[in-house]
Amino acid sequence: MVDGEVDETRVFGGSNVFMSDITGQLQRSFSTTSYSHEPADVATDRRNNRLFISDDNKDRIFRVKVGPDHRFGTRDDQVKSFSTASFGATDPEGLDLAKKSLQPKARCLLVQFLAWRAVSSALQA
Repeated sequence: MVDGEVDETRVFGGSNVFMSDITGQLQRSFSTTSYSHEPADVATDRRNNRLFISDDNKDRIFRVKVGPDHRFGTRDDQVKSFSTASFGATDPEGLDLAKKSLQPKARCLLVQFLAWRAVSSALQA
């Protein structure tokens, strides 16, 4: 779970990403503020150990690949991003990673934006 507004509150403890187990018990938390102060949503790619985080201020999707320590939110994570404005998606909000794609070995990231129109972008694994 991500919270793009928590850093604007008095109770901000430095984290805006929260990871829980299937019962909802918090397991760990970390911050995206080194690359995004406004995480709007997150999609998990467990097969490739990646997170996709939308930023609705920067109109970007950040791809976070876990580093050698196998923990998200540490210095060894590899963070890359792409613009959503290039395919007409300004103010990206909701994300979902499709389980199947028309292209072999490609993943499809669905991005919801503005009036909740959905677009897709094929992402190489």
